[in-house]
Amino acid sequence: MAANAHSGGEGLELRGVALTLGGRPVLRDVSCAVPKGAVTVVIAPSGAGKSTLLRCCNRLLEPDAGTVLLDGVDVASVEATALRRRVGLVGQLPTMLPGSVRDNLAYGLRSGVDAGGRRGERAGGRGERAG
Repeated sequence: MAANAHSGGEGLELRGVALTLGGRPVLRDVSCAVPKGAVTVVIAPSGAGKSTLLRCCNRLLEPDAGTVLLDGVDVASVEATALRRRVGLVGQLPTMLPGSVRDNLAYGLRSGVDAGGRRGERAGGRGERAG
């Protein structure tokens, strides 16, 4: 899981990240950089630590060693909720909350503000025909 070195301070960078879970090393000295705005794919066999790596990026898991930087700032110094508003994960399997598709769309928008400054209004009529 390596990428071309990028140390411009913009984007996501991992430096020597290591994590052990249940006595088993899952990540060992992982270093990579993803430039801001880049589309990046992490490909590895099942159980290789892809999801664990991503969870370290938004502090759902704290690495045992190493540093995760977002735009040059150590994510360990950023309040977790604020960080997770900037670094999200999308799993392989969809997870729906109870309610309609519209309810699920609106859930994430209620706490956010769209580009027009409207808070949680973008779900609008979306989702009514899904099902």
